[in-house]
Amino acid sequence: MAVLSWAQTPLSMNGRLSVTDGKLVNECGTAVQLRGLSTHGVMFHQECYTESSVKAIAQDWKADLLRLALYTENSDGATKGFAQSTNKEFYYQWIDKMVSLTEKYGIYVIIDWHILKDGNPSKYQNEAKAFFTLMSSKYKDKKHVIYEICNEPNGGTQWNQIKTYAEDIIPAIRNNDPNAVILVGTPEWSSRIDQARSNPLSGNNAKNVMYTLHFYAGSGAHNQYKNYLRDAVSAKFPVFVSEWGTTEASGAGNIDSGNSRDWLSLLEQNKISWANWQFSDKNESSSLLKEGSCIRESWIDFRTDNSGNSGKLIYDELRKTKNYTACGSVTIPVTPKPPVCPNATGSNLNIYGCPVTNTFNTNYCQGYNTKQAYVRTDFSKDTVPYFTYWKKPSEGSTVYSAVIQNEKLVITSVNADPNYSTFGFDFGKLNATTHVPIDLRANAVLKFDVSFQKTNYSANDIALYIELVDANEKSINATALGSYNRFILPVNGTTKTIVADFTNGVKRTPPATPGTNGDPKEDTYDRTTFDFSKVTKITIWVNPNVSGVYSRPPFTGTWTIDNFSLGYDETKAVSCEEYVDVDLCPEDPNKTKPGKCGCGVPEDGCDCNGVAGGTAFIDLCGVCVGGNTGKIECDGNAYSGTPYPIPGTIEAENFDKGGQGVGYYDITEGQPASSYRPGDKVFTELAGGSTNNWNVGYTSTGEWLNYTVDVKYPGTYHVSFRAASERATGKWHLEVNGQKIPNSDFSLASTGGWQTYTTLKTTQPIALSQGKQVIRLVFDGPDANIDNMTFEAFEVITSIPAKAERKVTVYPMPANGLINIRQEEMSYNKAVMMDMTGNVIKTKTLSGLTEELPLQNVARGIYMLELTGAKGTEHVRVVVE
Repeated sequence: MAVLSWAQTPLSMNGRLSVTDGKLVNECGTAVQLRGLSTHGVMFHQECYTESSVKAIAQDWKADLLRLALYTENSDGATKGFAQSTNKEFYYQWIDKMVSLTEKYGIYVIIDWHILKDGNPSKYQNEAKAFFTLMSSKYKDKKHVIYEICNEPNGGTQWNQIKTYAEDIIPAIRNNDPNAVILVGTPEWSSRIDQARSNPLSGNNAKNVMYTLHFYAGSGAHNQYKNYLRDAVSAKFPVFVSEWGTTEASGAGNIDSGNSRDWLSLLEQNKISWANWQFSDKNESSSLLKEGSCIRESWIDFRTDNSGNSGKLIYDELRKTKNYTACGSVTIPVTPKPPVCPNATGSNLNIYGCPVTNTFNTNYCQGYNTKQAYVRTDFSKDTVPYFTYWKKPSEGSTVYSAVIQNEKLVITSVNADPNYSTFGFDFGKLNATTHVPIDLRANAVLKFDVSFQKTNYSANDIALYIELVDANEKSINATALGSYNRFILPVNGTTKTIVADFTNGVKRTPPATPGTNGDPKEDTYDRTTFDFSKVTKITIWVNPNVSGVYSRPPFTGTWTIDNFSLGYDETKAVSCEEYVDVDLCPEDPNKTKPGKCGCGVPEDGCDCNGVAGGTAFIDLCGVCVGGNTGKIECDGNAYSGTPYPIPGTIEAENFDKGGQGVGYYDITEGQPASSYRPGDKVFTELAGGSTNNWNVGYTSTGEWLNYTVDVKYPGTYHVSFRAASERATGKWHLEVNGQKIPNSDFSLASTGGWQTYTTLKTTQPIALSQGKQVIRLVFDGPDANIDNMTFEAFEVITSIPAKAERKVTVYPMPANGLINIRQEEMSYNKAVMMDMTGNVIKTKTLSGLTEELPLQNVARGIYMLELTGAKGTEHVRVVVE
């Protein structure tokens, strides 16, 4: 995503951050203070976090950073947090969007594992490790991403427990993102930085790590906290105030403007970065915005309380002169990398500044190393200067030798030690300054014929582990069996063809001390970037394979290699043409081709009609509709003409129109004719003696039924089937877009009769995306009568209409006793409150701009409020405490 060169942003001015002498420093090593805002939980206020708000935070509020508070556990007693959620994809998509938007508008972003109610970070330690492994793998190349691994440890959690947790999570991040800044929480709601200072993290776990201090100006032992901070500064102990508030620690209560300004002055003097809690329009005094501001997209409509105006105070503070200076120019210059061969001379040099030599494949591909995509030889004319044996450092003699015999490469090993038995091919001399890299981005595949004839060897076969090495000495292993490649050879001279595909290989870091990793499987993996454009070596590890037990007998024998190729694709390679990258988007660092969205816009940043930020989409008929296409979405083949709403109940007999292969697939022969769907082959009958309720019957394995539905809210649902059978053979599952929906398998025991019905319900909810789609009911076993299926919302996200369509505010949220429905104009005249199965709980006729809806005797939980009127329909999620 390109950043406009004329716009100075915190990111363009500072670049990648790090920690030096207890200070957060920019790419030039100069201390900086970042000032910014924290979100509230997205599960409560997703309408507050849009492109419009991020743009306002960056350009109007002038914030340097935005902290994404990802609650790990429910805080309101009803809404699940991330660690409990079965709809994690919603959170992943939200984080993706926010990381992209903060980069677009040039501010930093903190991904905050927001423990609170859970107290001890170890409660969800496995989930945290998986989460940060994923986050760091996705954002390892993003300069603006900061990771906060535990928000506020509390409930008696001790520093040694937090430290142990951090020592598990930090390496998971470092394996992918070795240089990112990481924030670590401290005891007692992240107020006791003194305890962390007395026993800090060490070694690589301390690199670019800062410790969080949280405070709320309206409560707490502030003199003590300030002394902790001063002591930390004196000791060059790195501190980051990732959350602070102007109010009491609950987020409510009076605003203490005086103490807030005292803290801000102390933080500014010592260049301590901070994020204020919190940017939302929640009905509490710590909120920076007035209730309803997010729906109206009024991003400077500050909340005002009797004790002060927190929003205006923070807004003015953020708009003060930045507490850092630009690192160089607006856009940090990219330091050019030196050539791989800086000492080479002469005119016959390749693009890496290395001498062009063609010995390895003179009879095939002249000049491959001027950025050629492959090398290839049958050894008919080549010598073997590029064959190399990397020996054990303490070894006094070479135990491998290589010659060309009968147009084959023949390698002899004598009493080779399998702990260190590695040979391979080096494209250039072993001297690191004269490597001649080749470019394998087009086809990173190695292929060769090989045999091994033992003369003195006690194992029954031998295993090869094959790796590529790039100009930066990074290694990558091919993928084959499992996560680490093993090619097994017999030891009787039988020739096998080895095909090693490195495209999705396993990347690893060599041992710190060469020659200490006797078993390659014991190496550590770091997932660092492997440069396929600069491959310099092939290394082949040799290990005995004794039924998977790695005993290590020395071995003597002869290797024969022929028909060697690396990067060669015989279906495409008719000449030695270069693999050329043409950058058609030179101003866009993330794209080299326009794609469907054009340069400067990510491929997920436009609609199917190519409009950036557009709303067009592909409908059920495969047509790009909506947005500025002028086309209307079709309803597919829904039996009633309108897709069935979810949540809700769908009668089994109302499968889609279109006949065999479209609405259904039926293979049962000889079944009775149906009076309900006489033109269709699927058998239907009256259910349980009813005169108007039908079921589907005579089902067989492999048959299916399609149902066009309209999922109102993205999220997870429980599914119930009303079914009957005299047999215990009925089985089925659900699919969407040809993919099986996880957790949707059903098995039906005998109910005692074909019309004796029982209800089966999913034990775990299924996930559905929002909008019109086709759900397929697939039969995996025969003889089940299906009456209907019911979709009950379990954990869903209410859709947020566009600004122009949003006409109502519902508050307070969470609700207790009543809710207020306030309209800007009389858009809706009826309100219907439903539970998550679609059952109506409350109704009210709306006649004024503000109406109350009493909630007496309504159980705590999550509900949907449907508002209807002349201008359409709107849905609002309601949480009842």
